[in-house]
Amino acid sequence: MKKIFEYLGLISLMVISFFLTDKTITVIQEVDEIMISIRENADNYEEASVNAIIDGDTIIPGRAGRRVNVENSYRSMQRIGIYDSDFLEFDIIVPEISITNNLDKYIVQGNANKRMISLVLIVEENQVEEIINFVGDNKVTFAVNNMRNIDVVNAIDSEGHGFIISSTEDYSLFMQQMNNRGSNVNFCHNPNRQLEFLKQCQQNGQHTILGDSIISVRPLQVVRDTIEPGSILIFRANAAVLRELPNIISYINFRGFAIETLDNHLREN
Repeated sequence: MKKIFEYLGLISLMVISFFLTDKTITVIQEVDEIMISIRENADNYEEASVNAIIDGDTIIPGRAGRRVNVENSYRSMQRIGIYDSDFLEFDIIVPEISITNNLDKYIVQGNANKRMISLVLIVEENQVEEIINFVGDNKVTFAVNNMRNIDVVNAIDSEGHGFIISSTEDYSLFMQQMNNRGSNVNFCHNPNRQLEFLKQCQQNGQHTILGDSIISVRPLQVVRDTIEPGSILIFRANAAVLRELPNIISYINFRGFAIETLDNHLREN
């Protein structure tokens, strides 16, 4: 019995010691100049989330917000011994209304505040290499519905470009080919609002863009007349488009827009 009381006493001392140590650490943190600076400046870096905009069966992506994670930021700055805003760490605030939980809607454009443009090119496999050479560091999205040539897939992946599926007939085959090769396909193109195709993409966790206007004639003029922040421009890669593609890219860059894949452009965080 005596030993039981000794053990209980020892355990009690350990618990009290742990509690006091934890309290002491908390007090030290609260009066630490680094912690004080983090708390004083946290509100300056907070950004509210922006909900996606739904209009009927269409949607425009929102934007995630952020708030300073005080504890993680403190631990990060402790290692360097001073307050430095470059070492702030953040928690992401997900929009309540998001494209993530509205896969049954058609995305019609990106968030205008990001000042990004996406170029989607409906191509044949033998056109991919030429287009990659045209676009340089700009990132585009390719719609190729039947990937037979592994070198084409590797070229698109290695250069950081994206894929999109735009055919109901080849959907299963295309997705199987992409999955076998480890390539991500997160978007479908459904210009005719085919309900079954929308459901098929939704079941596979894919977003669907509408893009009912496919540019094939006077492409540079169309871009000049219609471009705005968040535009998703869809081209059929015919001779006119390929001829004017370098000028289209130069014009978009001149307007101060970044050309990004759909994955980057439509991401809400």
